[in-house]
Amino acid sequence: MKTPWKLFAALGLSALLGFGLISCEDDSSDSNNTGADAVVGIWQHTEAGVDEETIQMTSTGAITWVLADLAAETCISFEGTWSADADSITTTGTVGTSSVAYTVSGNTLTIVDEDGEDFSYTRISTMIDCDHYNFGSTTGTMTATIDGTVYTLNSFTTAMRADGAMGIVAGDFTRQIQFNLLGDTAGTYSLGVAGNSATYIPSIATPLDFFMATFGMGSGSVEITSVANDTITGTFAFTGVPLSGTGSAAITNGSFSIPITTTQ
Repeated sequence: MKTPWKLFAALGLSALLGFGLISCEDDSSDSNNTGADAVVGIWQHTEAGVDEETIQMTSTGAITWVLADLAAETCISFEGTWSADADSITTTGTVGTSSVAYTVSGNTLTIVDEDGEDFSYTRISTMIDCDHYNFGSTTGTMTATIDGTVYTLNSFTTAMRADGAMGIVAGDFTRQIQFNLLGDTAGTYSLGVAGNSATYIPSIATPLDFFMATFGMGSGSVEITSVANDTITGTFAFTGVPLSGTGSAAITNGSFSIPITTTQ
């Protein structure tokens, strides 16, 4: 299964989180409507026992996604902006801007992805949040001083353990920090050594413009202080450099506490 709006594509999180969309049963209306007024509302699809996505698009151009993995009992939410014309919906969120074709027929919104596959959402009356699922704590947080300014990155967070490695990602509506560590236990991980790396994206609208601390470039470390109770906690500091061009990004006083959303 996959997400047609590809919320996680720029981060590589579709493989980490496994969220997907499914088709919902259409209603009996034969009328097709397009334009912003037609898509304002709350839309949801559910695959019983597997996953559920709820999306709210307001008349002021705000959009909220709530994505629940019912099998893994994890949930994350995102916010952004949206607009629509007669042919497509354009959204700008935590991983940049995306456009998809769509139609509205009665109480069903159908999205057509870039491969020509249809995904349908049913209109509902009430927006939900992650607390609706009673999964327990699913919200992580990361803070860091970036080039002298303190930021809290908790609009989206995820941590993954797979095959003895860890992936940690956090961001707000503008920027993102990501770690890939070859190890999944508490300890100090030197960046640029043994495949450990850090990436800082100053603007998620341009995810290919980033700074890295990896093999042969940049420097720093991540201290994993605890991997317990399904949560990873730690501290970090690194200097990232661009793949091309000049300059650097100084990330200091970093800390995080993020629930493990995927274990393989």
